[in-house]
Amino acid sequence: GTRFPIELTVTRAGAGEPPLFAGFVRDITRRRDADSERRRLVKEAVASRASEEAARVRAEAARTTAEADRRRMEFLANAGLRMAGSLDYETALEDVARAAVPGIADLCAVTMVEPRGRLRPLAIVHADREREHVARELAERYPDASAAGMAGVISRGTPELVPEIDDARLQRIAG
Repeated sequence: GTRFPIELTVTRAGAGEPPLFAGFVRDITRRRDADSERRRLVKEAVASRASEEAARVRAEAARTTAEADRRRMEFLANAGLRMAGSLDYETALEDVARAAVPGIADLCAVTMVEPRGRLRPLAIVHADREREHVARELAERYPDASAAGMAGVISRGTPELVPEIDDARLQRIAG
């Protein structure tokens, strides 16, 4: 009276009439249980692999964040030492700009607001010395153009990150 899974094989025995068949019945409970266990283990392995990959991605993101935080702290410490190393504020700010390039940015400009609101560049540092020379020359030749972006930063009192200076931005400034 117990039900269990079977495999049935039926074979015709001989060529006589009426046909004669032989049947073989085999209990496949163990094979079915082994298949179920294999499927369960594959599911667990896939889930475990997915969890491992997710943990690896989270760990990599944490490493990236920690490295960025370390670089920022290193920059701040270095900038603080540079500022403390000189009593001349213009030299100190030039040193801070040099500390920012290329670790933090490709270009760093420090501008001072003089009495009567005139903007005067104190430091212009670029990762590429040739471009630094060009940036200094442009700031001297076109002070109002270079002040256009800085004026907004100064009036808002918040920093501005320009990820890339494209041709359109250059044309607005040059105009």
